[in-house]
Amino acid sequence: MAIQDALRGVPVPAVEVHLSNLYRRESLRQVSLSGVACVGVIMGLGTASYHLALRYLVAEHTARPS
Repeated sequence: MAIQDALRGVPVPAVEVHLSNLYRRESLRQVSLSGVACVGVIMGLGTASYHLALRYLVAEHTARPS
């Protein structure tokens, strides 16, 4: 809950990233508390998950007026 509160407390977009597909793991790992405070969630694509999240965040930052 603390991470969710922190994400909601800052005016910057966040993306939750997981290397593995949470839905293919144990049921206790299928619940995300921080994802609801993020603009998106990327999972299951290995290291490409991080690359996609970074590309999205850079594009969002570049598109915002200064």
